[in-house]
Amino acid sequence: MLLPDLFPTSTAFAEATGWKIEPHGACKGDLCLPLAPGTYREERVDAATVADRLGMAVVPAEGGGLWAIGPESFSGRALATVAAPDLKLQTFDGKAFALSSLRGTRMVLVAWAPY
Repeated sequence: MLLPDLFPTSTAFAEATGWKIEPHGACKGDLCLPLAPGTYREERVDAATVADRLGMAVVPAEGGGLWAIGPESFSGRALATVAAPDLKLQTFDGKAFALSSLRGTRMVLVAWAPY
């Protein structure tokens, strides 16, 4: 989940993470975890506080302006940094392409597998 600030609407938080913020806590399916008072105010969610409660990593993007919030991980943090590994791929015309050539540029990486 990428956020421009750490106080998204509860609807945006639920759509991005699958965790619905309700008066009694954050819920996903049958699992509900209580949240501290003040975590949810005026349709806005304190994403950093909720992420910490759910075991999600919160990492600022270099240069500011965006925050990455990783998936829940109740046994530890799953996302340690927003830096992607340097992937080296072959383009359709056979030339080499390194992901690092896009350093400093915001991008979305989409992966697909047919299985």
